[in-house]
Amino acid sequence: MGVRGGWDKAGPSLFEWYSQKTPEPVAGFIGGNILRQFRVEIDYANAATYWKRIAPPDPSDLDQVGITIGVHGGKYSVIALPNQNGKATVAGIGVNDELLSVDGVAVTGATMGKVLTALHGRPGEIRKLVLERNGNSFSVNARVTRF
Repeated sequence: MGVRGGWDKAGPSLFEWYSQKTPEPVAGFIGGNILRQFRVEIDYANAATYWKRIAPPDPSDLDQVGITIGVHGGKYSVIALPNQNGKATVAGIGVNDELLSVDGVAVTGATMGKVLTALHGRPGEIRKLVLERNGNSFSVNARVTRF
């Protein structure tokens, strides 16, 4: 799987770019999908963390509409478009398009978790996205993809 948009072969990888802002190189991220499976305890005095699995892994936790979104000022925009087998997973959407709603749920001002939950689903399900480009709104029926 590749990504079209802000992180391509012409520039630094996402991890290289993010590592420029951190004291140590970044090798990956732990997202909420993983954290939901664990209870994490932090032992500040001993500089240690303890992880206890409280739920089984969800093999479909990353299945969603194939867009990568970013948020700025409460507004969500498309920052990259994943592709599979050389084809974009969603047609008709471009980098920098603003996401306004998913299946009638307004996303402006919503939490990232709420937006990602709205984009999530079973592979093959359709989500109606309303977006804005250059001041014009439009809708796209986007298929949930297995990632």
